[in-house]
Amino acid sequence: MTITIRSAGLDDAEAIAKIRVLSWQAGYPGLVPQAVLDAMSVANNTERTRKRMLDPALRRADDWLAWRGDDALGWLGAGRCRDDDLQDEGVGEVVALYALPSAWGQGVGHALILFADDVFRSQGYGKSAVWVMQGNTRAEQFYQRQGFQFDGARRPLGMKDVPGHLRRLTKAL
Repeated sequence: MTITIRSAGLDDAEAIAKIRVLSWQAGYPGLVPQAVLDAMSVANNTERTRKRMLDPALRRADDWLAWRGDDALGWLGAGRCRDDDLQDEGVGEVVALYALPSAWGQGVGHALILFADDVFRSQGYGKSAVWVMQGNTRAEQFYQRQGFQFDGARRPLGMKDVPGHLRRLTKAL
């Protein structure tokens, strides 16, 4: 069945939360303390997602969901790059890209990246950026297969109770 992508709204907050929580719990053991992963809940993330969607000050990107039939399989958050060193370059940023673990390897992430590329091009961006948790080999390899390369930028993860750093990858569109 074909993957379709559509803009996400408030009614989709629970689907976004489910995708985020399940993908974190499956993808981040060993990178994020297990207690943090165990404490994640779809209910709390749904409320947080709704607040972010309603408050322009919290909104960093536009949200899209990838669907197969009636099932939301992946979530993309994408918008103008927030990095000071790229502000003058016309860069779009993949702020969030997650798929349900049951959909890993089925083309959902690839479809969302192609969609983000098209959105960024339509907005006049010539480059795309994404930050990946250092040590997240699965994500690093995924983005490299999509044409991204590490550009040397690194920053602290910035999450309470979660040590580590993020590394930036970029690609020309």
